[in-house]
Amino acid sequence: SSFATLLSLLHRQVIGATVTTWNEELETPFVYMKEQSSAGDVSTVDVISPASPFYLYLAPETLRLMLLPLLEYSANLTYIRYNLPWAPHHLGDWPVCNILPEEQEQMPMEETGNMLIMLAAIAQRQQGQVEYLNKYSDLLQIWANYLNESLPDPENQLCTDDFEGPSPHNANLAMKGIIGLGAYSIILKYQGDVSRSEYYLSQAVAYAYQWIDLAKDVEDVHDLPHFRLEYDKNGTWSMKYNLFWQYVLDLNIFPDAVRQIELAYYQTKSNKFGVPLDSRGTLAKCDSTLWIASMYDLHSEQQQMMLNHIYQFAHETPTRIPISDVYDTSNNEAIFFTARPVMGGLHSIALLNQQKVQKMMTDIVKSVTSFEFIACSKCELSDRYGPDNGYNCHPIGDTENVVCTCPDNSYQTDKRCRICDAENICGNPSIACAETGIFPDGSLFACFCSNGLTSYGKACDESSLITTVSPPEATTATTPTSTTTTATSISTAMDLPQRTSVKKLKNIFF
Repeated sequence: SSFATLLSLLHRQVIGATVTTWNEELETPFVYMKEQSSAGDVSTVDVISPASPFYLYLAPETLRLMLLPLLEYSANLTYIRYNLPWAPHHLGDWPVCNILPEEQEQMPMEETGNMLIMLAAIAQRQQGQVEYLNKYSDLLQIWANYLNESLPDPENQLCTDDFEGPSPHNANLAMKGIIGLGAYSIILKYQGDVSRSEYYLSQAVAYAYQWIDLAKDVEDVHDLPHFRLEYDKNGTWSMKYNLFWQYVLDLNIFPDAVRQIELAYYQTKSNKFGVPLDSRGTLAKCDSTLWIASMYDLHSEQQQMMLNHIYQFAHETPTRIPISDVYDTSNNEAIFFTARPVMGGLHSIALLNQQKVQKMMTDIVKSVTSFEFIACSKCELSDRYGPDNGYNCHPIGDTENVVCTCPDNSYQTDKRCRICDAENICGNPSIACAETGIFPDGSLFACFCSNGLTSYGKACDESSLITTVSPPEATTATTPTSTTTTATSISTAMDLPQRTSVKKLKNIFF
């Protein structure tokens, strides 16, 4: 309830930074966002991006209209001649959109990754409607080429945490660029360009495995495994909050083990009032913290700890101003910023869980539509649902009638799904298994196994459990042909167990 209170307060703060105008030439609304307090810029991309979980969750069309002015500016469809191969930082000083390319606060990989990621996320929430992007196809290709040519090692440049200064070989920034390439592959797929989509996806995956090798920290064998702040600096660490976007986009670029390793490590770095951004100091960002919190298991102790830190900051900080997004984890004092819309990032937990529910329901519908209506004699739990009473139930599952839906919208399950841990439904006691209820009455159950498979009472296939990973070589960006095999083989290699001990993960990567 305390976190819900915080979200309700932030609703006005996020929306209050925007204004809607009417573009007479295009006959469409444009939405602009002001970078409150920190610079007063118009439509700063790395302010829109941290605010975007709010809009993706509640109003994806508003976010689309917010990106249109940036696309128009970048594609030279205004009187400003934009000539940079990466996305712009902002459009001007509020409320005038007239900044020249050379006057930008350049954040090449940051803003390019942000734009591609947000465009892909919007497309996913608008049923793949990307026709409006056709006029910007050349621009998006230029941005993707920039990422492809710059990865996996960014040069010395600024990222959104610009108050810390430029950072060469920044691992978290590279992660955003890699996921940005994956986002571009999503856009291409919606546009029907399958071959180039597969090419850029395979590039992203190859860079991800290079990232693992470059970023892993090996200085202290007694420390928990983790990944560095910068590739060449052992003994450093940073929040890899950009990994959040992999799960927003439902991509499988970085192995899930990277998430597990990092989340376990952050638990060892918490100060009295929260976890800092990185090893350079004690400052934390609320939006980044919530991106991290969203990647913990829902309602877990670790997730709740991070939520409590943000609420404690807002409720108890001695700096009594409209809620800041940067504070010192050593004394709970706000630093720099006031009332910024980036606090829309606090909706990240709601966004990810909204997606999980939607995906689960989609999978169920697909299962239902793939079977004939037959009597569900194998999953009867009482005489009420027997064929003698006129019930012909609809089975869901592979070969076994384990879950049945009946004409009166009732549901039955085989008892094995309700005790899947106890009876080793996944076929191996070392593979963790959990049951989940889909409907409010908890009547429809499935077993989800930690080797990535789903069971409706049938044992999960142990053979899919991957215990070793060999980093693939990166492909070259010459021509996007014959990449299907590469993308498939890499994707298969990434199907790592989702509940593996940190010790085992250390053996895999370190």
